[in-house]
Amino acid sequence: MAGLRADRRGVLFAVGNALHTLEYSEAAEQASTWAAAHLTLTVGAVLLAAGLGVVTSARTTDLGIAGQAVAGCAHNRSVALGAGSPVGGGRSGAIAGAERGLECATVGQLRQMLTVLSTFSAVLWVLRGELSAAERIYAECSAAMVASGTANGAELLIVSAMVLGWARGDLSALVEPMSMVYAVAPEAMVFPYVLALWDAGEIDRAREVFVKAAPIERDHYWSVMVVFRARAAIRLNDSAAMTECYRDMLSRADTMAGLDTGSVVYAPTDTVLAELADALGDPATAADHRAHAAALSAHIAAQLDGLQD
Repeated sequence: MAGLRADRRGVLFAVGNALHTLEYSEAAEQASTWAAAHLTLTVGAVLLAAGLGVVTSARTTDLGIAGQAVAGCAHNRSVALGAGSPVGGGRSGAIAGAERGLECATVGQLRQMLTVLSTFSAVLWVLRGELSAAERIYAECSAAMVASGTANGAELLIVSAMVLGWARGDLSALVEPMSMVYAVAPEAMVFPYVLALWDAGEIDRAREVFVKAAPIERDHYWSVMVVFRARAAIRLNDSAAMTECYRDMLSRADTMAGLDTGSVVYAPTDTVLAELADALGDPATAADHRAHAAALSAHIAAQLDGLQD
């Protein structure tokens, strides 16, 4: 791992960090899902170990792709592995924890975890603008997850369709599946649903759903849902919601929306901030945000080229 370039190590750290959203619990060892969850932490630890150096030797804003992922995961708490030792001992501690965790892994579980990790390659294709390649990988990952009994395999189809629909400028195909989600979990994907309704021409229904929506939870997917809320507010000309979105999103300027999840990506947050500024009547600020968005896109494009070296 030591020979990896800094940007490659950053990508590995990003994926590892995204996997570390759980906490160790002694009681968890008795659960039926313990082995698979333990492997999740193990794979995350391996990637953290590989990428840790880039995080400790550079500012977050200098990390490119990985920096955006790490920034959004700053709320994640330390995770314990094996006998319960926290991942806080640097590269050697993470590797030691990974080695203990690998003792619990089976081939089937490893295959399942690698399928989850494959979604990050789809993210890279989206960043390159190769949407057909990304769509193929997402579909393969979803099918593999469903085949292995992973509960969120079918959900990945909707999530990936959100990414691709955003990139293509049309979410209307998601109205039916999202209406079923909305019926049982109204807050789960409410703002993507609003945009899907808008794209399908169901403006009154879109407004009705938007008005009823609760505030977005500050969880792992906040950076995704807030850009959907922002675009929905612009479409519906809700100035109060646009102002709130702009204020909330400003701290995420110079990042890529969604990339902190490790499985999806949408656009430079500054692109949406520019749209909000324009809609709120501030073209000068909008132009500044567009310049930042262009700079970030160029920086990421350069890093993507480097990954192919």
